[in-house]
Amino acid sequence: SEAVPDTILADSNYYMGRYDLQLGGNDHFFVSVWHQRSPAKFSSVLPRPLASESFTDPQNSWVSRFNYDKTIRGALLNHTSIGYLNRNEGYGCVNQDFADDFPQIAGVASHDVPPYISFNGRAFGAFGCPGGPSHESITTRPTFIINDIVTWTRGAHTMKVGMEYRKIMGNLHGANNEAGSFDFQPGATGLLGVNSGSPIASFLLGAVDNANATFRAVNSSYPRQHAWIVHAGDTWRVSDTLTVDYGLRWDYFSPSSEKYDRFSFFDRDGENAGAGGRPGRLAFAGDSFGEASFHARYPEQNWYGAYAPRVGAVYSWHDKTVLRAGWGIFYTQAFYPGWGGGIVQDGFSTSPSFSSRLGGIQPAFFLEEGFPQNFEAPPIIRTDYRNGQTILYRPIDANQRSYSHQWNITLDRQLGHDLALSIAYVGSAGRRLPSSIDPINAVDPRHLSMGPALADEFERGMTSLHGVPLPYAGWVEQMTGCSPSIAQALRPFPQYCHDLQGLNENHGESRYNSLQVKLERRLASGCYGLVSYT
Repeated sequence: SEAVPDTILADSNYYMGRYDLQLGGNDHFFVSVWHQRSPAKFSSVLPRPLASESFTDPQNSWVSRFNYDKTIRGALLNHTSIGYLNRNEGYGCVNQDFADDFPQIAGVASHDVPPYISFNGRAFGAFGCPGGPSHESITTRPTFIINDIVTWTRGAHTMKVGMEYRKIMGNLHGANNEAGSFDFQPGATGLLGVNSGSPIASFLLGAVDNANATFRAVNSSYPRQHAWIVHAGDTWRVSDTLTVDYGLRWDYFSPSSEKYDRFSFFDRDGENAGAGGRPGRLAFAGDSFGEASFHARYPEQNWYGAYAPRVGAVYSWHDKTVLRAGWGIFYTQAFYPGWGGGIVQDGFSTSPSFSSRLGGIQPAFFLEEGFPQNFEAPPIIRTDYRNGQTILYRPIDANQRSYSHQWNITLDRQLGHDLALSIAYVGSAGRRLPSSIDPINAVDPRHLSMGPALADEFERGMTSLHGVPLPYAGWVEQMTGCSPSIAQALRPFPQYCHDLQGLNENHGESRYNSLQVKLERRLASGCYGLVSYT
């Protein structure tokens, strides 16, 4: 039978409350609380002991607000707001309560859930779960914000000055795949080159075709960011026909860090001892990891240049014509795609894998032998640990955040008692937008003239191939995540297997220009007709 269709938030309950308090004529408080909660769901195709699906528990959210308005005197007001938001999620294996009913495979990191067993050779299904227990896989995302705005009206001016502080956090826990994933193919019970064998028969023999398991020195990460914002502005009624708004905003968003500096990333300039001393290494945040330390909590340089002026004006030409215009600069937050806050913990965990040989006839190992132990267990604090693999790259200039210039000019004209026309020019220019256009480890296009020879591979003992030198001694042996090809050897950082595309690269640009026309007519009985064109 099919699993019952469901969603994470199905059958949720929602709760909301608000309390207002007025003290005298000058002080007003209100508190609001919003809460969402979803029940755990255990839908699965197979019976629960064999299920490979996951469930979520807890699954809830909190949003709380506190506001305080103070009238200091008639023309001087203060508004203070404090907010808190949190998302609580826990993901576990549907069959986690049946772990003791299954044989426990020796050598894996944990037996808290049954192992994941798959049969890919003949399109059989799978049983077991590649996840972990729900109590070790809980993630929360608390965020705090406080802001304060003072408004002062004096003569023809209405002035506002304010500040804001944000604390953005994540508390991520995971224990996925610690019981291991084991795949069975027909090769171990078949003949080489003949369509034969059965993955079920291989399973009954315990002959594993390929397997992997995750081992962790730490099973949690705590991304952290904060932001400071200050702003000031004035609305100046110059005359009965002209009003001008102007202001300035400044903000700073920190790059994301890990609360305990358990965070590693690509250091473009650091010396890689395992790559012949060439630049480009795995670095560890902070100062606690000896020569592998980066001596800073994140790879980006702090940037404090987010000044955002804004100006606007409204001019009443006469009682039927109004001209409006405005221009401003607007910055976004420090952006990291995905749910991890830009944090990777290479060196703090490892997922060794083992595969069959001789075309699948010789198994990787037998279940009764347990998971092989010929791998380096974490923590692995070495600058060359990711050589021959991929690595997280966060560009050093990425804290110079995305922004846009935005401008508009609008003419509003009343054409009659019940007809109004609006004509506007609206434009914007985006700068430093999120992008994937500037990898730093791509092969120089001038080498493309080598054609198919770029795919030719170095072999052990070679010092050059087609005139291209071996990058460094031991390079061929290190290339476990990609082939030791000429193209790989010609990369600026040949010790790494991908283009080193910045996770939070922001080198994009945009341009927008538009003419917007709107014609509005008031009809009888309070109805309106609107026609617009952009």
